[in-house]
Amino acid sequence: MTTFICTMLPILPLVLWCGLFLFSFSHTEGETLLRFPVPLLARLKMLSMPAMSMIIVWMTLLAFNKANGLSVWLGLAGCVVVLCWPQSYQLTTLGIRLGRGRFRRWTEFSGVARSGAGAVLQGGPRASSYPIFLSGNREDDEFVRTLRTLIRNSYKGKSTDRAELVQT
Repeated sequence: MTTFICTMLPILPLVLWCGLFLFSFSHTEGETLLRFPVPLLARLKMLSMPAMSMIIVWMTLLAFNKANGLSVWLGLAGCVVVLCWPQSYQLTTLGIRLGRGRFRRWTEFSGVARSGAGAVLQGGPRASSYPIFLSGNREDDEFVRTLRTLIRNSYKGKSTDRAELVQT
C-alpha cells in the first residue's frame, strides 16, 4: 500500500489538472466565432504549477527515502502527454471554453487585464477570474482585443458576429 501511495502521490497534481482542463463535460453554448490554438509555450506556462507540485512531492519523498523510480517516470510521461495534447480556446457568441474545460459565459466577467502568463478575464460579482495562457507573440494583442469586444458587447446586449471581430 505504501508503494502505491508513494507512486501515485506525485502524479496527483497532474491528474487533478487534467480533470479541470481536459475532461469536463459541460456543453458549449452559442455559435462558434473563433478557435484560438494554445501554443506550446503557453501550455508550458499552464502546466508549471502541477509540475512544480510533483517536484515538491518527489523531493519530500526523497528526503524520507520513500521515492519510487516508477513515479518519476510516470510523472514525466504524464507531463509530456499533457504538453503534446492539442488545446484551443473556443470563443462563442455566449462565452469561452478551453479544450474540453468548463464553459464560462461572457457576462461572468467584468473585463480583461494583461498578466505575466498572458491575460486574465476578471471575474464579475460572485465569479472567479479566468486565466488566459498566451505565448507572448504579436497575435496575443489581437486576441485580447477580441476578448474585450466580446465582453463589452455581452453587457450591451449585442450579439457579436465574425464580421465585427474582423473589423476590430
